Amino acid sequence: MGSVEIEGARLIGETWHYYKRIPVRLREAYSLPEFKRGSMKTKDPDQARKLARAMLTELDELSAKLDSVPGRMRIFGDLSPTEQAAVKAEADSNIAALPHDQRQVIRKAGGVFEAGRDMRRHEITAAFLTAGQGAQFDVMDEHGDEYDPDEREEAEVMQAASAAMHKRKGAALRDALTAAKVVEPTAQAMTLRDVLERFCGQKGYVHTATRKNKTRGQYEYALRRFMEHAGPVALADLTRGHLSAFAADFLRLPRTASRDVAARPFWDVVKAADKEGSERVIARTRDQNLTLLKSLMGYAVKEELRPGPDPWAGYTATTAKERVSAKRRNKTHVFTRDEMRAIIGHVSATRHHDTIDYWGPLLGAHHGMRIEEYCQTRVRDFTNEEGFLCINVTDEGDDQSVKNENSFRTIPIHPKLIELGFADYVQRRKEAGADFLFLSQERWGGELVELTPNSYGRLAEAYGKRFRKNDLKKVGISGYRAGSHSFRHGWTDLARAAEMNPEHRLALAGRDADSDVAMRDGTEKRYGHGFSIAALARSLAKVNVLD
Repeated sequence: MGSVEIEGARLIGETWHYYKRIPVRLREAYSLPEFKRGSMKTKDPDQARKLARAMLTELDELSAKLDSVPGRMRIFGDLSPTEQAAVKAEADSNIAALPHDQRQVIRKAGGVFEAGRDMRRHEITAAFLTAGQGAQFDVMDEHGDEYDPDEREEAEVMQAASAAMHKRKGAALRDALTAAKVVEPTAQAMTLRDVLERFCGQKGYVHTATRKNKTRGQYEYALRRFMEHAGPVALADLTRGHLSAFAADFLRLPRTASRDVAARPFWDVVKAADKEGSERVIARTRDQNLTLLKSLMGYAVKEELRPGPDPWAGYTATTAKERVSAKRRNKTHVFTRDEMRAIIGHVSATRHHDTIDYWGPLLGAHHGMRIEEYCQTRVRDFTNEEGFLCINVTDEGDDQSVKNENSFRTIPIHPKLIELGFADYVQRRKEAGADFLFLSQERWGGELVELTPNSYGRLAEAYGKRFRKNDLKKVGISGYRAGSHSFRHGWTDLARAAEMNPEHRLALAGRDADSDVAMRDGTEKRYGHGFSIAALARSLAKVNVLD
C-alpha cells in the first residue's frame, strides 16, 4: 500500500490524510492555511482517491470564482479584505467604461452592491405582481362574492403597470450590471445594444485606451437616447411604433444643454428644457440619429440576429411643413467675399503667422477645405507635382481621416498662399523636423505648441471653437451655424462666380459629382486617373478672395 501515490493525499501509518499545498492566490483571497491537512479516516486507497479528487475539485472551483468579477461578487463576504478591495476596484473600472446611460443606472442606485440589491428587489416584485394579478378577485369569484367589474379592471391595470415598471427597472439594472461584468450574462433575448457591439466591432468603430472613435460615439448617443426612451426592449420585440414614438419625442430635446443636463436621462433632459424654455433640436438632428438606429436594425436583420422583414426599413419621420423662409434661416451661414476678407484681415493682424489660427482661414477661403483636412495635415503630406506645391489629403497616418473616397485627393496650393509665404512656412517646419504642419499658440500670446489630437483623435476641435467664439465675434459675424464650414460654402460660390469647370470644382473640394452636379454617370466616373495638377491649378487660380 505504501507504493500507492494519490495527488492531494498522503499515507501516514495505515490511514490516509489530506496533504495539499494551497496556492498563494487562494490563500490570500480566502484567508486559507498554507496546507490542507487532516485525516481522511480511511485505509482504503480508492476511497482516499475519491476524497482527494473532491478536495482538488473544490480548490479548482474556488480558483474559477476568482477568475471573474461575477464569481468573486457572489462570494464577496468570504474574501479577504485585500481581495475585496481588488474586486471592488475592478468592478468600479468596468462601470466607468460603460455607456453613460448604464453608468447612470448603477450610480443612481448608489453603487454596484446597491444596484444588485435593487435589481433583485425589482425582479422579485415584478414576478410577484405578475403572478398575483387579479388573485383577490379570483378568490371572490370562488366564494361567490360580488364586486364592481370596473374596480377589478382598474386594479388589474394598475397592477400590470406596476409589474411592468418593476420589470423594466430590474432589466435596466441587470443589463448594466451584466455589461459591467458584475453579474453573469443570462440567456435573455438580444437587445439593440448587443447589435451595436457586434456592428461597431465589425466596422472597426472601436474605442481604445487613448482614443475614442467618433463614429462609435455617435451610434452610442443615438442608442442611449433610444434605450432611455423605449426601455430595455428585446431586439425581436422592437416595432416601427417604437421608432416612431422616439422620433416624435426626440424633437423635445434641447438643441444645446450644459454638460450636467445633457448627462441626464431622456425625460429628465426634456423636463429641464421645458422649465428653461430651451430652443429644441431641429428635424435634421433627429433624422441623423434615426439613420444610425435604422442602420443597426438593418444590420441585425441582414445578419439574422432577428427575423425579417426589417420593421424600420423605409421609415421616415413625419415633419411639420415649414415655410421656405424658416428653412433658409436654418441653413449654414455662407461667408461672402467681404466677410472672408474681414476675417483674414483680423487674423493677419492678431494671430501668429506660424499658427493654424492664421493659416486656417486662408486655406478655408482659397481652397474650400474641411477644417479637419487642413488641421490634420502633416509636413510629409506636401509634395511637388508638375512644378506645383501640392497638399495630399489622406488618411494614411495616425490621427488622420477622410470623409469618403472623394475626399482622398492631391490638390495644388493656391498662388495667393504661395505669395503670402506658405511654401516657406512648410519648408521651415520640415527643417524643424515637425510632424503635423501647424502650431497653436497658448492663450494671451503664449508659447507656440504643436497641435495635439483630442480624445477622439481629432485635431480641429480646439481651433474650431476659438475661431467661432473669438475671431468671428471680433469681426461681428454671427449667422446660423457660422464657422469654418462657412468658408467651404463661400468658396463654392466664388468658384461658381469665376465660372470654374464644375468637375474641377468638385475634384478640388473633394466632392462626388453625383452629390452636386451629375457631370458623369456611374460608369464614366470610374474611368481615368482624374485631372492633371496643372489643370486644377489653372482653375483654382480663378478663385479671387483678397485682390
